[in-house]
Amino acid sequence: MSLSGMEKTASGRWYPSARLFLRLPLQRMQPLFCRAIVVVEDDALGEVVAECRCVIIHLRQLMATRTQLLTAEDLFRMPDDDNRDELVRGELRTMPPSGFRHGILMMNFGTSLKGYVDAKGLGVVSAGDAGFLLPRNPDILRAPDIAFVSAARIAAAGEPTGYWQGAPDLAVEVLSPSDTVFDIEEKTNDWLTLGCAMVVLVNDRRRTVTIHRPGTPPRTLQGDDVFDGEEVVPGFRLPLPEICA
Repeated sequence: MSLSGMEKTASGRWYPSARLFLRLPLQRMQPLFCRAIVVVEDDALGEVVAECRCVIIHLRQLMATRTQLLTAEDLFRMPDDDNRDELVRGELRTMPPSGFRHGILMMNFGTSLKGYVDAKGLGVVSAGDAGFLLPRNPDILRAPDIAFVSAARIAAAGEPTGYWQGAPDLAVEVLSPSDTVFDIEEKTNDWLTLGCAMVVLVNDRRRTVTIHRPGTPPRTLQGDDVFDGEEVVPGFRLPLPEICA
């Protein structure tokens, strides 16, 4: 690839130009645009991500016309391959195991949350493979790292043997090195617009926790700040150093 198809970030790293994608055959676009977002560092995103996002949306629209969309029932019948699978508007998204450190942070947050919720009888905490079925036709099915559903909602709907119908009250996502800015934004927006009261993003590299609520700006915790479950998980508090230990 010539340098005419490359652009340079503020940090001095080269990546494939988003404009280059528009000149590539469809089958060559996907691996290139994935690398383009992953390698760009946080301080250099801006225009690059906005431009790449337009290309990604256009690409997915093209691919949807060539790919048969799946349903939640299709996914539930698939054999277990030790990966975490989600459906995003009918498209299958497969995520390999995220690594040892990712698992530690999940347990740090999840164990504390479950212990508190169980002791207070507030509801149910799930982790990992528990799927939440959001809108249908095409289906959106997400599987957060940690989820909380209130006792009132459990009492009304019961505990399903399949996927939970709707969003959890609280969804916690521990960010992985492979997560792209687009994926994180897309997933957070799905949770918030489809009924989740609080979305928590744990960033181990930055040692921060970012809290998203519907209709309010996100709030980032750092240092010795303490996470507060507010009215979603009343009384639950967890210091940031215990999450990112």
